[in-house]
Order: sequence, then C-alpha cells, then structure tokens
Amino acid sequence: MADQQGERSVSRRSFMQMAGLVGAAGLLGGSAVAAAGRDFLQDVIRPTWTFVDDRGRSVEIPAPSHLERVYFSGPIAQIMLFSIAPELIAGTTLPFTPQELAYLPEGTAALPFMGSLSENVDLDIGALKEEDIQLVISAVGDDGVVEAIADADAFTQESGIPVVYLNAGFDSMGDAFRKMGRIAGAEARAEEVARFCERIYADVTDAVSRVPTEKRVRLYYAEGAEGLQTEPFNSAHAYTFAVAGAYNVADVDVLDAHGMTRVTIDQVRKWNPSVIIAWDQVVRGGASERILTDPDWSDIAAVKSGRVHAMPNVPFSWCDRPVGPNRCIGIQWVANLLYPEYYDIDIAAATREFYQVMWRITLSDDQLASLLGL
Repeated sequence: MADQQGERSVSRRSFMQMAGLVGAAGLLGGSAVAAAGRDFLQDVIRPTWTFVDDRGRSVEIPAPSHLERVYFSGPIAQIMLFSIAPELIAGTTLPFTPQELAYLPEGTAALPFMGSLSENVDLDIGALKEEDIQLVISAVGDDGVVEAIADADAFTQESGIPVVYLNAGFDSMGDAFRKMGRIAGAEARAEEVARFCERIYADVTDAVSRVPTEKRVRLYYAEGAEGLQTEPFNSAHAYTFAVAGAYNVADVDVLDAHGMTRVTIDQVRKWNPSVIIAWDQVVRGGASERILTDPDWSDIAAVKSGRVHAMPNVPFSWCDRPVGPNRCIGIQWVANLLYPEYYDIDIAAATREFYQVMWRITLSDDQLASLLGL
C-alpha cells in the first residue's frame, strides 16, 4: 500500500521522474531543462496542488509525483486512466470477462471493487481508506448525470479523500483527457489521446453532416438478451448513433440514466428498421444471433437484408455502457456501416489504429477478425 498523502518524502514516481529529467539534461541544454527542473522540484517539495475541476470547484489534490492510488465514482474516468496512466488505478468500478481482460493491463483482474455510483452502489468509504485511495475522479458523461457525486465536499469531509469532476462527453473528451493528464503527470500521453479523439469526432461529424435528411438510415438498437429493450434518440446510451448520423426509430420514452426501455416485437415491426445493431451474444449475452434466426423478427427489413450487426464489446463497448472514449471507434464503425459513400474508411485499419493509440495494443489478425465479425 502507498504511504498516506503528505507522509512520504520522494515517492517511487518522483524518483523515476527525476531520473528521466536527468537523462533529458544530457540531450537538452539551457533554460528548457532548468525550467523543467524547477517545476519538478516544486512538485516534489509541495505534495499537493489546487485543481479547478469542471464544476468550478478548487480542490487540493496530490501533486503528480505523489499520486499513486486513484479510484473513481464510475467507469468513464477509469477507462480514461486505463488509456493514459493505468499504473495509478487502485480499484475497479467494473467486473471484467475473460475476453475483456485479454485486452487490459496485467493485474486488472486482481483490482478490488469499492463501489460505483453509476450502478447505484455507494462508494465504500471504509474500503477506499483501507486501500489508501488518494483521489476519486468523477467523469460526467453526455447525460450530465452518470457518475455525479451529489455532495463531493461532504464525501471528502467524511473520507478525507478529495473528489474532482471532469466533463467527459463527446464534445469535451479531448479537454477531459488533458485535465486528467495534468492530474496524473502524463501530459504528453494525454495530449496524444486528446487530439486523436478530437480528430475522429470532427471527421465523423463532418462526413455525416453531408448526408441528406432523406438518406438517413433507419436504425434500431437492440439491447438485452431478447433484443426488446432499446434507447430513444435523446438517451445518452444512443448518442453514438446520433453522432454517426443514424435515424433512431425507437419512438419511446427515455428512462433514467440506466436506460433500456422495454418494447414489443410488434413495435419493432412497425418501426421496420433498415439496420439493427444488437448486443453480441458471446461477451454481453445479447440477441445478435437470435434476431437473425427467430421467425418473429423475419419480416423486418434489416433481417431480410442481413443488416443485423453485433456491437463489438472488448475491452469496452464501442457504443455505450460506459459512455466513454471507447465510443470513438464506435462512431467510426457506425458511420462507415451506414454511410460508406460519405465516410469511406478502411474500418480494419481504423480499428488497429484506435487500439494502438487508445489502449497501446497491437491487434493480431485473429483479434481484429473477432472484433469486426470477419
């Protein structure tokens, strides 16, 4: 376990950062190295700094060189930190399947679960303190509700652990990564991922903006084991499809932040979608295979044309749950499926690039084929 905040002198991370700075001094000279040295020494000497979060709160948090154990109010922030500084993750808000663990850093399976507000489970303050958690990060998705801690100041007063909020919707994902990079002392890596996400979002939204209204593809999102739960257009869980330019046929009321409005097969027949995206059967226990073989679905246009697609789901869903940076490959996949004449990309190459940049994974041919159903 890490020492309590403020009770250590120079941490292992501080030592490694100092070693890197000394190495840089051999390659660089003059004021740049001197300035970097001053910033580093100030960070070591002062164990905390003031971070202004996305709710305008000034929060005293551990300096990057003193930060070693981070937890989260829900999965969005955890996924972001998996991308830029996984060594800081001290627990998991999510269970993982063997298929998902194959894409995640070694040791992920052993991370303790200490609660997740996105699943209506209280954070376990006792467990957080026992695990020497120094910081809780709460990333707020597109609905502005998921993972929000109602009273962070009261939580901090009770636990002694600071909480910071980050806005991590599609529009703000790049800035959220940059701010997390400052928190984690991983600015260069965070900037790489931030620019990558921003470029994808800009390219996809520009491409689908040119699709005429009358050519918008009618899409149904089939959730659950039977495929008879879904999300309307104004659900955060359907936002991937909206960004990718789909016409969401689900004319139903949006539920709370957890979504999954139940519908009937008669409603789906009436909507008659041209494309269905369903949860995959193997990892998520969805209806992707059932929809193609069940006679109740056979008269629907998407089934007749074979345009029923299993949503890729490892290490995180490409479209939702969680509504995090994993969706950057999702909007590429959906836009290319629906509008290849407007968003003409090599989705295999885009998938390899995403996994390399976001997760630092070089996909094998078998992994790529499994993800894309090839």
